[in-house]
Amino acid sequence: MEVEVKELEISSELKKKIDMICRFAGVSSNLTSGCVKNIKGTNIAYVKPPILSVNGNDYLLFGECDDVFINGYSQRIKLKDIFRNILLSGKDKEKDIVINQIKDCYANNLYNDSDITYITKDTSKEKEMTLYLEEKDYDIF
Repeated sequence: MEVEVKELEISSELKKKIDMICRFAGVSSNLTSGCVKNIKGTNIAYVKPPILSVNGNDYLLFGECDDVFINGYSQRIKLKDIFRNILLSGKDKEKDIVINQIKDCYANNLYNDSDITYITKDTSKEKEMTLYLEEKDYDIF
């Protein structure tokens, strides 16, 4: 039995999100790449996602998925909820960083208009992002 192992690359977008969130929270982290293990000659494969370790907790990250699983698969949070919390309670500089991240996510089709509206609702950046979305709607024509 031969096992083939292929390392999963962590996207630069995901790395930027993680870095920004850890800086905001004032914590250090360790990011371990994931991999795919495939038993050659079969259709059996195991995917080990990238794992972010922070303060004794492991966060399982799946590529472009907005869900982050905590210490296994039973509990999860969404990155957009983390962004929303920063917009609600962060400092202006941190909020600006989040807004730039959200715009990048929107530009790369990771977030849509509804996601942006949810993240920024009732925050100091709501008006800015509403105008941003309106401008993007005009760009289509």
